[in-house]
Amino acid sequence: MERKEILAFLGRPGVGKTRLAVSPAEARAESGGRIYSGTLSELFAALATGHLVGRLKHRPTTLIHPTLQVVDETGSL
Repeated sequence: MERKEILAFLGRPGVGKTRLAVSPAEARAESGGRIYSGTLSELFAALATGHLVGRLKHRPTTLIHPTLQVVDETGSL
């Protein structure tokens, strides 16, 4: 995982998208990488909270710093 890429798993509920996304995250964590994992709702909530408390400019580090990001449940919004 040397490159920065977007990998999207699309499909009906229950077909294993989350498991497919978690596998590379586990491998990356085991090799010492930093991981961001959460739902799209949690990501939006963190950004909204950062905005409300005046710390929005610090939130992007959460998104830029990890070597791998897993954003799950994007279709539930």
